Amino acid sequence: ATRTRAPLAANLFTTYRPIKPEPPNTVTSRPCIPSQPSARNKFNHLYTSISILLATTLAMLSISFYPKLMTNAPIPEIRLLPKRHRRVKMGHPWIYSNEIEMTSEAKSLTPGSVVNFKNASNDLVGTGFFNPKPLVVGRILSNKVNVPIDEQFILERLIQACTLRDRLFREPFYRLIHAEADGMPGVIMDRYDDTIVVQINSAGFNLLEAKIQSALKRLLNPKTIIIQKSSAARSLEGLSSE
Repeated sequence: ATRTRAPLAANLFTTYRPIKPEPPNTVTSRPCIPSQPSARNKFNHLYTSISILLATTLAMLSISFYPKLMTNAPIPEIRLLPKRHRRVKMGHPWIYSNEIEMTSEAKSLTPGSVVNFKNASNDLVGTGFFNPKPLVVGRILSNKVNVPIDEQFILERLIQACTLRDRLFREPFYRLIHAEADGMPGVIMDRYDDTIVVQINSAGFNLLEAKIQSALKRLLNPKTIIIQKSSAARSLEGLSSE
């Protein structure tokens, strides 16, 4: 047995040669963009160029005609007293009457006007509603300035609120908007399936009642929207109760 196996083992080790990989097939490389583009490529390039041009033109037009950025319709500015802007910078949503310079121009503003608030150094700190009558004269809506407070703004707040509630509730029965907690100071909304009950207790959103209803219809399309104006909080804003 030893005589037959030894030559076989020796033969196996002496005849072994590593297998060399075969060279890959050579493929003639072609450029990604042909030197002479076809008619289809020319059309695609022209279509892309026109689309970019149209998008840029529309963007420029929207900026040019955006009402909040027009020079003939500036947003009023309310200046805070020295060091009174710190709470606002930390996220507090209210500004009190003893924290601002109550000038004659400020007193003449319509209750609920959208204004830019700035500190004593004239640095802008945010956009909000201003009402010279109550103790809480300012309600911050954004820490950015020149923010348009319109139907789109309300719609974005509603979308954020609905997204949160849909993660927490299986059925559409809940408080949809809870004032400052949802970025809409003085507004309470309760949702009962396809019925929405809205309480408006701030002068700013009282001026935007029609836009609130329009935004609700765009997002939820409820069968019924009930507007309540009987809260005692309305009297603090100088609003009538109905």
